[in-house]
Amino acid sequence: MIVQHNITSMNANRQLGIVGNNLAKSTEKLSSGYRINRAADDAAGLAISEKMRAQVRGLNRASDNAQDGISLIQTAEGAMDQQHAILQRTRELLVQASNSGVLDGTAENDFQKIQDEIDTLKSEYERINTDTEFNRKKLLDGSYKDQYLQLGANNAQGIDVTIKTTAWDPNLYLSKTTEVAKNTVGTASDKNAGTNGTVVEGTTQYEYNSKIFTVEESYVAAKGNKKEITAADKKTVADDGKTTYADSSDAVKALLTKYGYAATDDGLKNMKDDYAADANKKTSVTDVDGEAISGLLDNVDTMIKSVTTERSKLGAVQNRLEYTVKVDDNTSENLQSAESRIRDTDMADEMTRFSKESILQQAATSMLAQANQSNQGVLSLLQ
Repeated sequence: MIVQHNITSMNANRQLGIVGNNLAKSTEKLSSGYRINRAADDAAGLAISEKMRAQVRGLNRASDNAQDGISLIQTAEGAMDQQHAILQRTRELLVQASNSGVLDGTAENDFQKIQDEIDTLKSEYERINTDTEFNRKKLLDGSYKDQYLQLGANNAQGIDVTIKTTAWDPNLYLSKTTEVAKNTVGTASDKNAGTNGTVVEGTTQYEYNSKIFTVEESYVAAKGNKKEITAADKKTVADDGKTTYADSSDAVKALLTKYGYAATDDGLKNMKDDYAADANKKTSVTDVDGEAISGLLDNVDTMIKSVTTERSKLGAVQNRLEYTVKVDDNTSENLQSAESRIRDTDMADEMTRFSKESILQQAATSMLAQANQSNQGVLSLLQ
């Protein structure tokens, strides 16, 4: 018997250390829920699971990006929905204005009230274009071009989005005031004054819807859609450097030309409406040709088509983003499942291992005590 080295006790102690270490690892796995808590637990498994984790977190963020994109598209499309409503109301007003056989065609008339509402609708339509924004980014003013949305976990996994502006048609007016065309001596011309011209005498201003034809030594004919100025006798136009007017026999005084181009007294005849020279008075002769107004319906229809086209494009992008969200979420879920199998603890399996290690630890402790007792017989030899 030897007392310097108790090999049995040393072996039991070594086994107890091994069991204790295994039990500590098992306890760590059970308490953390992870099978891999450090690289030493499974180096290859750790490398694979970290790559999967990066993809999972990227996909989750990409899904959020796509949902943010959907919110942006919904904001723009909702604004365009209101523009559609404005255009539909405008079209309704034009259909009403086209019924010129019923509506009042005098100054401050039904047509002017319709035009006033159209002007208000135009202002709101343009305000929507300029003020609609998402996170301080303008959406409908034409500046939202080729904006990138990141929809995947990796580089170059996204789309460019452009939202075109749909401008108001500048020709959408029942009437419009423009400057009367002017001609010089010796020039035969056919100049369109626009939808109506402006004629002034002193501080009195008259607005005439007209197309003016001026031919030297011939005649002047001006025709509006409803108000007419019939042909006059031949007239002479001369540049005298002054502002001159034609004086008809029907008590109508009106400035025919500006900037020094004048006409003789034979300029205008037989105006169907008489206007007195009332200082500071402004009279509007509004275009009341129902057939001409109905032609503006095509302009509105074109605008409606433009808004519809852009809304359709936005709807397609929104549907695409919704599918993107589903794909990202599904891919993320599958990757998480795969990563879980690599990295997470199988609680049932680990509990079995923990129970085994606990029993071995108790047994090793008991055997260590027995091994320490085995050398006690040496003391009896020394008595």
